[in-house]
Amino acid sequence: LNTCKFKLRGKRASQAPQQRQPRHTPLSAPLSPVKLTTDGIFTMWPRAARACAFVARSRPAHVLQTPTQTWRACIQGTAIQCIQTQRQAHVRRFSTSTPRADDEVTAAKKAAAAGSSSDTIFGKILRGELPADIFHEDEHCIAFNDVTPQAPVHFLVIPRQPVTQLSRTDASHTALLGHLLHTAKQLAHDRGLSDTGFRVVINDGADGAQSVYHLHVHVLGGRQLSWPPG
Repeated sequence: LNTCKFKLRGKRASQAPQQRQPRHTPLSAPLSPVKLTTDGIFTMWPRAARACAFVARSRPAHVLQTPTQTWRACIQGTAIQCIQTQRQAHVRRFSTSTPRADDEVTAAKKAAAAGSSSDTIFGKILRGELPADIFHEDEHCIAFNDVTPQAPVHFLVIPRQPVTQLSRTDASHTALLGHLLHTAKQLAHDRGLSDTGFRVVINDGADGAQSVYHLHVHVLGGRQLSWPPG
């Protein structure tokens, strides 16, 4: 028995060592429209790369040993699906989603309950107590980018005069209201929105979802806006 073992060991030792085949079939050429290289799949967007790596780990061994074309198709299909999801999420980022609308309605109700005589964040911005991305100032108003943009271009124009809301204005505010709209139009033109169009919104009161009781004009553009607004 020992002799048989010795002969068997000698026979195995005399054989040339076989190279271990890689578990994953390497990708020999980039695939379009997804950029894949021979070094791996991590030239894609991070989420797509992580998803493809998960597929590689979760596939059974007999699936991983299929021909190269089948493995490529599996990876490419998963990556394209992930990239499409990523693009849809980018579009939804600037859409008027339900949670955002609900938040605005809740904030409007709280602001209405607090009363229009209380100090506002816009008043603090005008006094320099709060930072803002201000890109226009004149003697009657200022303009700054919205901190929660609902479109690629979304900025506010607010008067320096402490006017709480549009419904509380009178004939003495005619020149001020005209100046706000004219400034909104001019700034939209400077942002390149004149050719494609834009939307001007003034929220008023609780039902109008006014969350800050300092008159302000929303200017939105840079994408196709839906109608009715909400």
